[in-house]
Order: sequence, then structure tokens, then C-alpha cells
Amino acid sequence: MSFDVVIPTLGRSCYLESLIEWLHKQGSRNIFLSGSNCANFKHTTFIQSEPSYSKSVNNAVKHCQSEFILIMNDDIKPKEGCVESMLEIIKSNPDIFAVVPMINTQKNNKIINESLIGLDIRNARPWPAYNQKHPGYANGACFLTRKEHWCKLNGFSEVFHPAYWEDVDISFRAKEQGLSIVYTDSVKVDHIRGVTTGDFSPDRLNGIFLRGQRIFTARHYKALKLNVFWWFFEILSQGKDLIMLKWRKLLFRWGVL
Repeated sequence: MSFDVVIPTLGRSCYLESLIEWLHKQGSRNIFLSGSNCANFKHTTFIQSEPSYSKSVNNAVKHCQSEFILIMNDDIKPKEGCVESMLEIIKSNPDIFAVVPMINTQKNNKIINESLIGLDIRNARPWPAYNQKHPGYANGACFLTRKEHWCKLNGFSEVFHPAYWEDVDISFRAKEQGLSIVYTDSVKVDHIRGVTTGDFSPDRLNGIFLRGQRIFTARHYKALKLNVFWWFFEILSQGKDLIMLKWRKLLFRWGVL
């Protein structure tokens, strides 16, 4: 069973070369690197794109020819298992939107499995919650999907720019269509956080995250069992940043920067 690979990249990751070597050994048909800058690697195709996760992935998927597509960050380090086991799972049921491997990462000085992630509602807004029994959405760091489903959903929504929440959004849209997300620990990878966004300031990261959160909540507040009063808490949050003179953070929240 052949598969294509899409890796959005800014060309900064020191793990990219070893990741590509591993993918070649896994029998990938095509490897597409998509972004604004990247070094040359053998047997890969580079696609010029804006420095945006959703746009980079969408542009590359258009070139994919295989039935299945493995989407991975460029800061992923494969540890155990083979892609074949993920392919067997997704091929077993046509209603599977995505298969997610075990993705270990370090957060707050602890190793967590960020594949088993869902959403908690606090202050009328959704926040990532770990240690779930099943994945609430396909973590964009690494997942296998079926191109047919991807195209029917029109891929990632590019309003989530430059990153964050696009994976949650497409997963919610997939589940609305009766599709499922499956987790497997037959493949294990490490996600080295901060490699790609290492030069982003905290205000930029937080602002982009909160902007995506606002857009996602506005789209899916009914599925989250919220009402329109969630906007009240959003306004309070922005008001706090205004009082604290967090101007740059606010500009990122508003999408100005």
C-alpha cells in the first residue's frame, strides 16, 4: 500500500534529514516538502508556499497521487514501528478520517502523549486537555489520512494562520460527517517542540493560539455545547491584555501582525 508524505517546513529543523531517510525506508511513494524555505534533499519535491501550516499542507496535498497521505511536522523523530501498521488500520474501515500514532513530547518538564488529546471548557472557551482515553482530534504533528476524505472536507481551513487549531477544526468537521479518528501505539514518534517556532516570541505564540481559539469557538460553539455568551469571556480576556498593555499580543490576536 503506497502513501505520499507532506511535511510543512520553514527549513529550520535539524531532524528533517533523518526523518526523510526513515520515510524512504517506509516505502513512501512521494515526499513533498512545502514552505517558504528548505534545503535540497534527494528524492523529495519542494513546493513553494507561504509560511503558514494550513496553506503549506493544502498546497502539497494537491500534488499527492496516493490514496493515503501521511502529514508530519519537520520536528518529528520516529522511534518505533512502521507506517504499514497505520495503513492497515485506515484501510480496514472507509469511515476512518485519520490514524494517529503515539506522539510523545515534553511539556512542563514532563513527557506526555499528545495524541490522546481532547478539549476542556474553561471560562466558556476550549483548551487542549491531555491524558484522554481516546483522541478528540487528530494532532497535526503527525497523522495518516485518506485523500478522498481530505478533499471532501476541503482540507485545512486557511483562516487559521499561520498555525494552531486547524487540526482541531478539520477533525470536528470530519466527525460531523460521521468519520472517526483512531489511535494506535504501534508507531511511536517524538515531537521536539520549539524547533520550528524557536524564534517566535511568547506574545506571538500566545496571540496566534488565542486568535485560532476564537475562530474555532465561533465555528463550533454549538458542538462544544456553548452558547453565544462565550463572546463575553473572550472580550474579558482581550480587555485584560489591553489593561496589561500587551499590545503585540493583542495585534497577533486580531491578526494584524
